[in-house]
Amino acid sequence: MSVVLITGAGSGFGKVTALAFARQGDTVYASMRNPDDNCSLARTAADENLSIKLLKLDVTDKSSIQKAVDVIFQNEGCLDVLINNAGIHIPGALEDMPDSDIHRVMNTNFFGVLNVTRTVLPIMRKQQSGRIIMVSSIGAMIGRANDSIYCASKSALEAAAEALRYEVARFGISVSVIEPGVFQTEIGRKYDVSSEYPQDSPYRQLVDYRVNLVKKSCQTGDDPQRIAELIVSIAAHEQPGFRYPAGNQAEEFLPMLKKMTESERDEFIRKAAKIDWWLDGEPEPEKE
Repeated sequence: MSVVLITGAGSGFGKVTALAFARQGDTVYASMRNPDDNCSLARTAADENLSIKLLKLDVTDKSSIQKAVDVIFQNEGCLDVLINNAGIHIPGALEDMPDSDIHRVMNTNFFGVLNVTRTVLPIMRKQQSGRIIMVSSIGAMIGRANDSIYCASKSALEAAAEALRYEVARFGISVSVIEPGVFQTEIGRKYDVSSEYPQDSPYRQLVDYRVNLVKKSCQTGDDPQRIAELIVSIAAHEQPGFRYPAGNQAEEFLPMLKKMTESERDEFIRKAAKIDWWLDGEPEPEKE
Protein backbone atom coordinates (compact mmCIF):
# COMPACT_ATOMS: atom_id res chain seq x y z
CA MET A 1 0.00 0.00 0.00
CA SER A 2 1.13 3.55 -0.74
CA VAL A 3 1.43 6.77 1.23
CA VAL A 4 -0.27 9.54 -0.76
CA LEU A 5 -0.25 13.33 -0.35
CA ILE A 6 -2.98 15.30 -2.11
CA THR A 7 -3.12 19.10 -2.13
CA GLY A 8 -6.43 20.96 -2.34
CA ALA A 9 -8.26 17.87 -1.08
CA GLY A 10 -11.19 19.63 0.54
CA SER A 11 -13.42 19.45 -2.52
CA GLY A 12 -13.60 18.63 -6.22
CA PHE A 13 -10.92 16.45 -7.78
CA GLY A 14 -8.90 16.39 -4.58
CA LYS A 15 -11.73 15.04 -2.46
CA VAL A 16 -12.82 12.25 -4.82
CA THR A 17 -9.20 11.28 -5.44
CA ALA A 18 -8.47 11.06 -1.71
CA LEU A 19 -11.43 8.72 -1.30
CA ALA A 20 -10.40 6.61 -4.29
CA PHE A 21 -6.90 5.99 -2.93
CA ALA A 22 -8.14 5.32 0.60
CA ARG A 23 -10.80 2.87 -0.57
CA GLN A 24 -8.12 0.70 -2.11
CA GLY A 25 -6.23 0.63 1.18
CA ASP A 26 -3.70 3.43 0.75
CA THR A 27 -2.78 5.88 3.51
CA VAL A 28 -3.92 9.31 2.36
CA TYR A 29 -2.85 12.71 3.65
CA ALA A 30 -5.57 15.03 2.41
CA SER A 31 -4.18 18.54 2.68
CA MET A 32 -5.95 21.87 2.54
CA ARG A 33 -5.49 25.41 3.82
CA ASN A 34 -8.06 25.10 6.59
CA PRO A 35 -8.77 21.48 7.53
CA ASP A 36 -12.11 20.88 9.19
CA ASP A 37 -12.76 17.63 11.06
CA ASN A 38 -16.43 18.06 10.25
CA CYS A 39 -16.02 18.50 6.49
CA SER A 40 -17.67 16.03 4.13
CA LEU A 41 -14.37 14.27 3.38
CA ALA A 42 -13.69 13.70 7.08
CA ARG A 43 -17.22 12.44 7.66
CA THR A 44 -17.05 10.01 4.76
CA ALA A 45 -13.64 8.75 5.92
CA ALA A 46 -15.03 8.15 9.41
CA ASP A 47 -18.18 6.43 8.13
CA GLU A 48 -16.16 4.07 5.90
CA ASN A 49 -13.23 3.68 8.32
CA LEU A 50 -10.78 4.94 5.70
CA SER A 51 -7.17 5.89 6.35
CA ILE A 52 -7.47 9.58 5.48
CA LYS A 53 -5.64 12.12 7.62
CA LEU A 54 -6.48 15.79 7.21
CA LEU A 55 -3.42 17.99 7.00
CA LYS A 56 -2.99 21.77 7.04
CA LEU A 57 -1.03 22.88 3.98
CA ASP A 58 -1.04 26.17 2.09
CA VAL A 59 0.85 25.78 -1.19
CA THR A 60 1.74 29.49 -1.16
CA ASP A 61 3.45 29.20 2.25
CA LYS A 62 6.77 27.35 2.24
CA SER A 63 6.84 26.89 6.01
CA SER A 64 3.35 25.36 5.89
CA ILE A 65 4.49 22.94 3.19
CA GLN A 66 7.60 21.90 5.11
CA LYS A 67 5.65 21.30 8.32
CA ALA A 68 3.12 19.14 6.49
CA VAL A 69 5.75 17.05 4.72
CA ASP A 70 7.69 16.64 7.98
CA VAL A 71 4.55 15.26 9.65
CA ILE A 72 4.09 12.70 6.88
CA PHE A 73 7.71 11.57 6.99
CA GLN A 74 7.75 11.34 10.78
CA ASN A 75 4.58 9.24 10.74
CA GLU A 76 5.25 7.06 7.71
CA GLY A 77 8.96 7.22 6.92
CA CYS A 78 8.18 7.54 3.22
CA LEU A 79 6.02 9.27 0.63
CA ASP A 80 5.06 7.34 -2.49
CA VAL A 81 2.64 9.56 -4.40
CA LEU A 82 2.19 13.34 -4.63
CA ILE A 83 -0.94 14.70 -6.31
CA ASN A 84 -0.53 18.43 -7.01
CA ASN A 85 -4.21 19.31 -7.24
CA ALA A 86 -4.57 22.67 -5.46
CA GLY A 87 -5.44 25.46 -7.85
CA ILE A 88 -7.56 28.54 -8.44
CA HIS A 89 -9.23 29.98 -11.54
CA ILE A 90 -9.79 33.73 -11.74
CA PRO A 91 -10.98 35.05 -15.14
CA GLY A 92 -10.38 38.45 -16.68
CA ALA A 93 -8.94 40.14 -19.75
CA LEU A 94 -5.14 40.42 -19.70
CA GLU A 95 -4.94 44.21 -20.12
CA ASP A 96 -6.86 45.15 -17.00
CA MET A 97 -6.68 42.08 -14.79
CA PRO A 98 -5.61 43.29 -11.32
CA ASP A 99 -2.01 42.54 -10.36
CA SER A 100 -3.27 40.88 -7.18
CA ASP A 101 -5.33 38.40 -9.22
CA ILE A 102 -2.41 37.62 -11.51
CA HIS A 103 -0.14 36.95 -8.55
CA ARG A 104 -2.73 34.80 -6.76
CA VAL A 105 -3.21 32.57 -9.78
CA MET A 106 0.49 32.18 -10.54
CA ASN A 107 1.46 31.75 -6.88
CA THR A 108 -1.07 28.96 -6.40
CA ASN A 109 -1.12 27.18 -9.75
CA PHE A 110 2.57 27.43 -10.61
CA PHE A 111 4.89 28.54 -7.81
CA GLY A 112 2.82 26.71 -5.21
CA VAL A 113 3.09 23.45 -7.13
CA LEU A 114 6.83 23.91 -7.51
CA ASN A 115 7.18 24.59 -3.78
CA VAL A 116 5.37 21.39 -2.80
CA THR A 117 7.23 19.32 -5.39
CA ARG A 118 10.65 20.60 -4.37
CA THR A 119 9.90 19.86 -0.72
CA VAL A 120 8.86 16.28 -1.50
CA LEU A 121 11.62 15.43 -3.97
CA PRO A 122 14.44 14.81 -1.44
CA ILE A 123 12.33 12.10 0.20
CA MET A 124 11.47 10.41 -3.08
CA ARG A 125 15.02 10.72 -4.36
CA LYS A 126 16.47 9.04 -1.26
CA GLN A 127 13.93 6.22 -1.40
CA GLN A 128 14.59 5.87 -5.16
CA SER A 129 10.90 5.85 -6.02
CA GLY A 130 7.87 8.07 -6.32
CA ARG A 131 4.96 9.23 -8.45
CA ILE A 132 4.25 12.93 -8.98
CA ILE A 133 1.00 13.78 -10.75
CA MET A 134 0.11 17.37 -11.67
CA VAL A 135 -3.49 18.41 -12.25
CA SER A 136 -3.19 20.75 -15.22
CA SER A 137 -5.95 21.74 -17.64
CA ILE A 138 -6.98 21.69 -21.27
CA GLY A 139 -6.20 25.41 -20.95
CA ALA A 140 -2.49 24.58 -20.95
CA MET A 141 -2.83 23.75 -24.63
CA ILE A 142 -5.41 26.36 -25.67
CA GLY A 143 -5.18 30.09 -25.03
CA ARG A 144 -8.75 31.03 -24.15
CA ALA A 145 -10.03 34.60 -24.17
CA ASN A 146 -10.73 35.74 -20.60
CA ASP A 147 -8.44 33.04 -19.18
CA SER A 148 -4.99 34.26 -20.22
CA ILE A 149 -3.42 34.10 -16.74
CA TYR A 150 -4.98 30.77 -15.82
CA CYS A 151 -3.86 29.25 -19.14
CA ALA A 152 -0.39 30.72 -18.63
CA SER A 153 -0.13 29.16 -15.17
CA LYS A 154 -1.02 25.72 -16.51
CA SER A 155 1.23 26.02 -19.57
CA ALA A 156 4.14 27.00 -17.33
CA LEU A 157 3.36 24.09 -15.03
CA GLU A 158 3.43 21.59 -17.89
CA ALA A 159 6.71 22.94 -19.27
CA ALA A 160 8.37 22.69 -15.85
CA ALA A 161 6.89 19.23 -15.27
CA GLU A 162 8.18 17.91 -18.59
CA ALA A 163 11.71 19.09 -17.81
CA LEU A 164 11.45 17.72 -14.27
CA ARG A 165 10.43 14.35 -15.66
CA TYR A 166 13.85 13.89 -17.23
CA GLU A 167 15.73 15.29 -14.26
CA VAL A 168 14.30 12.80 -11.76
CA ALA A 169 13.79 9.67 -13.88
CA ARG A 170 17.17 8.21 -12.85
CA PHE A 171 15.98 8.27 -9.23
CA GLY A 172 12.93 6.10 -9.96
CA ILE A 173 10.53 9.06 -9.88
CA SER A 174 7.89 9.57 -12.56
CA VAL A 175 6.13 12.84 -13.40
CA SER A 176 2.78 13.01 -15.20
CA VAL A 177 0.22 15.71 -15.94
CA ILE A 178 -3.49 15.32 -16.52
CA GLU A 179 -5.41 17.83 -18.63
CA PRO A 180 -9.07 17.97 -17.62
CA GLY A 181 -11.68 19.63 -19.77
CA VAL A 182 -15.03 20.67 -18.30
CA PHE A 183 -16.07 18.89 -15.10
CA GLN A 184 -18.73 19.41 -12.46
CA THR A 185 -16.58 20.80 -9.64
CA GLU A 186 -16.60 23.70 -7.21
CA ILE A 187 -13.94 25.54 -9.22
CA GLY A 188 -16.44 25.84 -12.07
CA ARG A 189 -19.24 27.07 -9.84
CA LYS A 190 -16.93 29.65 -8.24
CA TYR A 191 -15.63 30.88 -11.60
CA ASP A 192 -16.02 34.66 -11.54
CA VAL A 193 -14.03 37.88 -11.68
CA SER A 194 -12.71 39.20 -8.39
CA SER A 195 -14.14 42.21 -6.60
CA GLU A 196 -11.10 44.18 -7.81
CA TYR A 197 -11.80 43.67 -11.51
CA PRO A 198 -12.77 47.04 -13.07
CA GLN A 199 -16.45 47.47 -13.76
CA ASP A 200 -15.67 49.85 -16.63
CA SER A 201 -13.30 47.46 -18.41
CA PRO A 202 -13.52 47.79 -22.21
CA TYR A 203 -13.63 43.97 -22.22
CA ARG A 204 -16.42 43.73 -19.66
CA GLN A 205 -19.02 42.49 -22.13
CA LEU A 206 -16.73 39.68 -23.30
CA VAL A 207 -15.70 38.83 -19.73
CA ASP A 208 -19.27 38.56 -18.44
CA TYR A 209 -20.33 36.57 -21.49
CA ARG A 210 -17.52 34.03 -21.05
CA VAL A 211 -18.11 33.73 -17.29
CA ASN A 212 -21.76 32.85 -17.85
CA LEU A 213 -20.87 30.41 -20.62
CA VAL A 214 -18.28 28.58 -18.52
CA LYS A 215 -20.55 28.35 -15.49
CA LYS A 216 -23.29 26.88 -17.64
CA SER A 217 -20.97 24.32 -19.23
CA CYS A 218 -19.73 23.19 -15.80
CA GLN A 219 -23.28 22.28 -14.83
CA THR A 220 -23.29 19.55 -17.47
CA GLY A 221 -19.58 18.65 -17.37
CA ASP A 222 -18.05 15.25 -16.74
CA ASP A 223 -18.18 13.40 -13.43
CA PRO A 224 -15.08 14.21 -11.28
CA GLN A 225 -14.89 10.52 -10.40
CA ARG A 226 -13.31 9.98 -13.82
CA ILE A 227 -10.36 12.11 -12.72
CA ALA A 228 -9.96 10.10 -9.53
CA GLU A 229 -9.93 6.84 -11.47
CA LEU A 230 -7.39 8.20 -13.95
CA ILE A 231 -5.04 9.45 -11.22
CA VAL A 232 -5.20 6.16 -9.32
CA SER A 233 -4.39 4.23 -12.51
CA ILE A 234 -1.43 6.50 -13.32
CA ALA A 235 -0.05 6.08 -9.81
CA ALA A 236 -0.28 2.28 -10.11
CA HIS A 237 1.34 2.09 -13.56
CA GLU A 238 4.90 0.74 -13.66
CA GLN A 239 5.89 3.20 -16.40
CA PRO A 240 3.27 5.97 -16.58
CA GLY A 241 3.18 8.34 -19.51
CA PHE A 242 3.58 12.08 -19.25
CA ARG A 243 0.47 13.80 -20.65
CA TYR A 244 -3.09 12.54 -20.16
CA PRO A 245 -6.12 14.37 -21.65
CA ALA A 246 -9.01 13.83 -19.22
CA GLY A 247 -12.74 13.91 -19.88
CA ASN A 248 -14.81 13.97 -23.05
CA GLN A 249 -13.86 17.50 -24.08
CA ALA A 250 -10.10 17.10 -23.65
CA GLU A 251 -10.02 13.62 -25.16
CA GLU A 252 -11.78 14.92 -28.25
CA PHE A 253 -10.21 18.37 -28.66
CA LEU A 254 -6.53 17.92 -27.79
CA PRO A 255 -5.68 15.21 -30.37
CA MET A 256 -7.52 17.28 -33.02
CA LEU A 257 -5.53 20.42 -32.19
CA LYS A 258 -2.20 18.66 -32.74
CA LYS A 259 -3.13 17.96 -36.35
CA MET A 260 -4.44 21.44 -37.21
CA THR A 261 -2.76 24.20 -39.16
CA GLU A 262 -2.61 27.63 -37.52
CA SER A 263 -5.62 28.86 -39.50
CA GLU A 264 -7.61 25.73 -38.61
CA ARG A 265 -6.65 26.14 -34.96
CA ASP A 266 -7.73 29.80 -35.00
CA GLU A 267 -11.13 28.93 -36.45
CA PHE A 268 -11.58 26.05 -34.01
CA ILE A 269 -10.83 28.18 -30.93
CA ARG A 270 -13.10 31.00 -32.08
CA LYS A 271 -16.01 28.62 -32.52
CA ALA A 272 -15.34 26.55 -29.39
CA ALA A 273 -15.23 29.70 -27.25
CA LYS A 274 -18.22 31.18 -29.12
CA ILE A 275 -16.51 34.55 -29.52
CA ASP A 276 -16.96 35.27 -33.23
CA TRP A 277 -19.41 38.03 -32.32
CA TRP A 278 -16.75 39.76 -30.19
CA LEU A 279 -13.98 39.44 -32.76
CA ASP A 280 -16.25 40.74 -35.51
CA GLY A 281 -17.48 43.70 -33.42
CA GLU A 282 -21.07 42.50 -33.39
CA PRO A 283 -23.66 42.68 -30.56
CA GLU A 284 -23.55 40.00 -27.91
CA PRO A 285 -25.76 37.06 -28.91
CA GLU A 286 -28.87 36.36 -26.89
CA LYS A 287 -28.36 33.97 -24.01
CA GLU A 288 -29.38 30.41 -24.78
